[in-house]
Amino acid sequence: MARTLSIDAARAAFGDSIAAALTPAGVEEYRVDRLLELRAVIDSLRAERGQELLADAQDEFQRDSHDWER
Repeated sequence: MARTLSIDAARAAFGDSIAAALTPAGVEEYRVDRLLELRAVIDSLRAERGQELLADAQDEFQRDSHDWER
């Protein structure tokens, strides 16, 4: 019967295998690379959300300006 790993156990196993395969400098470089990738994803999401927020603000401004005209 196959055993199912939990997410935490899978992460720990993956982290252990990376740590065993790389030197301390290699592990640090790996971590920095992953952090840079994460930062790129976050920046991309912020840029996308920023456009949505701008559109929302413009829509709200249009609604408010029509309210003032009445």
